[in-house]
Amino acid sequence: MSLYDSELTGAQWFSAPCGGNNCCIEAAALPDGSGYALRNSTAPEAGHIRATREELRGLAMLLPSLLEEQPDAGS
Repeated sequence: MSLYDSELTGAQWFSAPCGGNNCCIEAAALPDGSGYALRNSTAPEAGHIRATREELRGLAMLLPSLLEEQPDAGS
């Protein structure tokens, strides 16, 4: 995964599925087909992360255990 602070030209951002109304993650397919970009919709100027499908699959498998083990930020 890589962090970019430049605008992603031509991206069609959509809200990722989430629980509740406070979803702040958006995703967009990369124009070159190499993967996806993720960003915080409440601060899109902060940049985005680009990841391949394989990297996102790995992240998806890791997240449940991280969320169970770690307290919520701000707790």
